[in-house]
Amino acid sequence: MPDKNEPTLLKIVMPVADYQDAARGVADHARRHGVAGKRAVLLPSEKSSSPPFIQVLVGRMNAETESARVWMENVDWPFFHPARREEIGPDIDRVARDCDLMISGVAY
Repeated sequence: MPDKNEPTLLKIVMPVADYQDAARGVADHARRHGVAGKRAVLLPSEKSSSPPFIQVLVGRMNAETESARVWMENVDWPFFHPARREEIGPDIDRVARDCDLMISGVAY
């Protein structure tokens, strides 16, 4: 049992960490396999931040992969309107005919 007469030391810990991304450069990543020679379409989500994110991703995929072609397609699909959902299928089929890979709803 500790002696009540001994002074107790208080250790103060700062509850913050260094923001590591500020000190690092852009991360080098491994080459991705599976898109070589493929045509990929990226579909932005409905959020306003999505198209700029997708445009950067398209540029990087075209520059850093061996894909045949990567592009963004802005679609106007009525996802949240049940009465209009029948319109989505034919448009998905149209887009799918032009690509091997379709990635949808990407962005924060």
